Amino acid sequence: MNREQLLENLKPVLEVRPVPVRPGGTNRIVVTPDEVVLRNRRTTYPIPDPSPVYEYAGISKAVAEHLSPNTLTRALNELLERKERYTAVVKGDQVVGMAPPVGKSAVDVERLLQTIEATVPDVQYNRALMLPHHQVQIETVGLTETPVRRGDLVRAGATVMFSPFGTIDPVVQSFAVRLACTNGATSTE
Repeated sequence: MNREQLLENLKPVLEVRPVPVRPGGTNRIVVTPDEVVLRNRRTTYPIPDPSPVYEYAGISKAVAEHLSPNTLTRALNELLERKERYTAVVKGDQVVGMAPPVGKSAVDVERLLQTIEATVPDVQYNRALMLPHHQVQIETVGLTETPVRRGDLVRAGATVMFSPFGTIDPVVQSFAVRLACTNGATSTE
């Protein structure tokens, strides 16, 4: 896939932004009969689907539906305070999820792609995976095939795992693609 296709696949991760939250004090989840919101000193973020918040706090949706708004508010905030810090995942002005605290090396996707493309001529993006907690894994392979010995063609590649939020430190692993059979099947090492 090319760069545009890759960015289209990564759109769900690129359309959201992290809002670090330190529970307690002015940062609270508030449940009323009409809505669920995250309030902090400056802003109130509506939570249209509170299921990810319940799940992150450790409350099943079935249990949450049977609690009064006041009890659910107290339970959510107490459970989230035990986590000390977390990240609200915000799309536009609404909370759409929760993630572990930001604190590792956040990766700018555009800058990462520029670095890959400057380093690997004619790069081919093989796979883009979106993993839990806003982690991304991109597999790239160079188009140049180099013979190692007669009949053995090798292409170099790399797998890059990172988080635009900084929920994990970036990891880069290289690999080689070898011709395993005369029918064109390949293997990675």
